Amino acid sequence: MITINLAFDEEIAKELTDYLTELGIDSKLKESEVQVNKTDFNERILSTFLEKTNRTQHIIQKINKNSYLISKMADVEDLGLGTCEICGLVATEDKLFSHRWTHGA
Repeated sequence: MITINLAFDEEIAKELTDYLTELGIDSKLKESEVQVNKTDFNERILSTFLEKTNRTQHIIQKINKNSYLISKMADVEDLGLGTCEICGLVATEDKLFSHRWTHGA
């Protein structure tokens, strides 16, 4: 069984299930996850789905041999976070300010 996680987006999960049904592929919808039989699955189906639904901001990530994640990428800055220029630590700006002192900067 292949699991496709749609990052808590139940609307897209429903659309993917409908798309798979149009292709004659049986799938099970459980909240924001879609399950497909391994023998019916081809990774290209996910790419085609995103192209057909014009979801250019979404990406497909293979989590392991049986799991995929479809989600939008977000920059750390969009989440209100920053990155230490020296070590790459990701934290809020106020924590980064004091963290940078540990590097002597």
